[in-house]
Order: sequence, then structure tokens, then C-alpha cells
Amino acid sequence: MPEVWDDVKRPARLTVEYTDEHGNKQTVSADGLFATCLQHEIDHLSKLKRSIALRKSAKLKRQGE
Repeated sequence: MPEVWDDVKRPARLTVEYTDEHGNKQTVSADGLFATCLQHEIDHLSKLKRSIALRKSAKLKRQGE
């Protein structure tokens, strides 16, 4: 929402597991700005997954009507 801001506290360090473009499981550890950036991008992914789930739910509801 434009003009709406809030402070977000995030850990200074983190370790992330992910699957790369070849299907291989990878792990990366980060701290400082890199850790903050990773967490910010994970927030976006979480929103995307939520959006996808809501669309699927709405579609199933429409099919059931």
C-alpha cells in the first residue's frame, strides 16, 4: 500500500535451502545486507504462494457451485 510503512525486524544471519534450476538442493548462509536481501525476496515468494493458493481455492469454489 502506498505511503504505508512499517519496521520489520529480521535475523542478522540465516541459512537458506533451495532447489536450483537443475533440480539440485543447495544451501547458502548469509549475513548483513545479503541476509536482509534474501529475507526480503523470501517475503515476496511467500506472498506469491499465498496468491496462488487463493486463486486455486476460488477456482475450486467456482467449480463446486
